[in-house]
Amino acid sequence: METKLHVIRNPTPHKQKFLLPPEWEAAVAGWVDWLTTGGAPRTTIRTRRGHVRATARRLHSLAPDDVTTTQLVRLFGRQQWSNEHRRGLRTSLVAFYTWAIANSLAAFNPANGLPGVPESKPHPRPASDRIWKQLLLAANARERIMARLAC
Repeated sequence: METKLHVIRNPTPHKQKFLLPPEWEAAVAGWVDWLTTGGAPRTTIRTRRGHVRATARRLHSLAPDDVTTTQLVRLFGRQQWSNEHRRGLRTSLVAFYTWAIANSLAAFNPANGLPGVPESKPHPRPASDRIWKQLLLAANARERIMARLAC
């Protein structure tokens, strides 16, 4: 005879003191447990959790299964977010909904319908010739080799 283990969670409020509807709280808590089990860094978990919770709060939906791609497009399109923030949010939502589908908490992944966000291009800031010469004059032999390799 099989014994089923049921874990009952008492959702704790986020540090910003807002609670989501019970279905959202349970889903986010389960996803965080899953991420933790997979060894995700605490910083990643905190960021991803914040992304999903903030999105749920802004959409005013009662459950993850209530969210549509149209709602996400409308939400993302009306914000003044950087591309890096949009990329991070999209990544978090795609991962959350992939997990939610596998755990029968959502029928489809509305985040898959969001357009891809291009990666920001870095703005190179090379050192001036004056600074480069000062570096080489002040550096010991090992530091000069490292500086030349970095150049």
